[in-house]
Amino acid sequence: ITHQKEFFNLVKQFDESVTEKELLSCYKYEVDNISFIFANSCFNDNYEFGGIKFHDLEKCLQSCEINNSKILLFHHTVFSMDENDKAPIRNAAKLLGFIEEYRIKAVFHGHTHVRSAIPVGNNCCELIGSGALFSRGHADVNSQFTITQYEKGIIKNVSNFRFRKDDEKWHKDELISTKLQNQFSGNDFHTV
Repeated sequence: ITHQKEFFNLVKQFDESVTEKELLSCYKYEVDNISFIFANSCFNDNYEFGGIKFHDLEKCLQSCEINNSKILLFHHTVFSMDENDKAPIRNAAKLLGFIEEYRIKAVFHGHTHVRSAIPVGNNCCELIGSGALFSRGHADVNSQFTITQYEKGIIKNVSNFRFRKDDEKWHKDELISTKLQNQFSGNDFHTV
């Protein structure tokens, strides 16, 4: 998450109790049995390299409702996405440990603005790259956005929409498309 003032003003529209200090570290918003955890990976609004305050992230994850699905969002990628990318999260091994331990369902990230969905870990957490809707005047960055369908703890569909200047059209790429049958939910067979 970068452009912190803009993000703070956006979140204030949904949660008037949020403080700027929370957003500079780790912020949680819970709705419909989902915990959205926003971790600031841009220290001092510097997006040149990625880093997370793991102590704050762990406190935030521990405070989530126990049965909630957890979705993590931050600016930087978890892994380097190309040979010139110097900005993935530092200490990604620790982050991957948190993803496993807290059974995080998905991680949404930006920075390189690649259209990707990479499953990691035993829980198959999806690392989902999403783009910038407004490219802020960068000639080499297409405007894009991602729509995710999430039901009963399962990512059913992730679609990326990208505007290409060469043909002046929006293009849709399916990053994940799950056609599951016999969906069950619950923590044990008694609640299925």
